[in-house]
Amino acid sequence: MKLEIRHSGNNIIVPVKVIPGMQVSLFAGVRAGELLFKLAAPPEQGKANAELERFFSKLLGISRSAISIVSGGASRHKNVSLPLKALAAIERLAATEIIDDSDIESTK
Repeated sequence: MKLEIRHSGNNIIVPVKVIPGMQVSLFAGVRAGELLFKLAAPPEQGKANAELERFFSKLLGISRSAISIVSGGASRHKNVSLPLKALAAIERLAATEIIDDSDIESTK
């Protein structure tokens, strides 16, 4: 299923699914129309959300303050607002075919 990116003013809204509690944070491809991230943070007290923002920031080279979880803060399924300038990078991510764990981009 294709990733559905929405425009909202000078931002894009990207659907994301997170799996918290992993050993390292990594991008794991597109699943069911969402970017899938495995996160090295527990799903408690906003830690996984903070790790998602940190990971996006590092992966896309944008400031954390430019990243906002607009819905799904307490859910594994989220909508994340990113600056429009991140669109090309998100489209490249969505086009990435993950074949095995050695292809997965990770950050600690």
